[in-house]
Amino acid sequence: MLFFDVLAVVWLVLAGFLVLLGCATAVYVFRLHRWERRALRKGSRVPARCVEVQREPLRYSKPHPKNHHPPAPKFLLEYAGPDGAPQRFRTTRLPEETAVGDELTVAYHPERPEVGVLVAGRKRTALTDTARVLGGFLLFLLVAAAIAAAGAAFLHGLGEEIAHGEPTWAEF
Repeated sequence: MLFFDVLAVVWLVLAGFLVLLGCATAVYVFRLHRWERRALRKGSRVPARCVEVQREPLRYSKPHPKNHHPPAPKFLLEYAGPDGAPQRFRTTRLPEETAVGDELTVAYHPERPEVGVLVAGRKRTALTDTARVLGGFLLFLLVAAAIAAAGAAFLHGLGEEIAHGEPTWAEF
């Protein structure tokens, strides 16, 4: 029985490490969104020009089902930094009809001008992005807790059966 209790503890420790990994990912995403919100609120705003559009080639020759979404195109934007030097960044948050030469507005922090945030034309706001991450993280925590509890209960119950001499599937 002690063996299965140890296995249950090991199972819970592994589930805890998985939850810690999820927490670290959520903190990273929240910091990224905080950086974007701060750039939009207090950053310098400059006009940016789309200089390149990368579209992935279609992988299928047949028509796609209605719920299929092809990969979003990547846009390379160029704008002038605080010292006038050209800065570039890639984004997928532009409408698909954006073409090379289109002008948009970008916000950036003066201390990190290479990290731009699109001001107009965004499909989602930083608040909706944060809410999506929070909702996904809460769902992740619930599923991880359920899996950890079910695994620990299974291992503990199996240890109890073996300790009390009740027949198990291994004895058949």
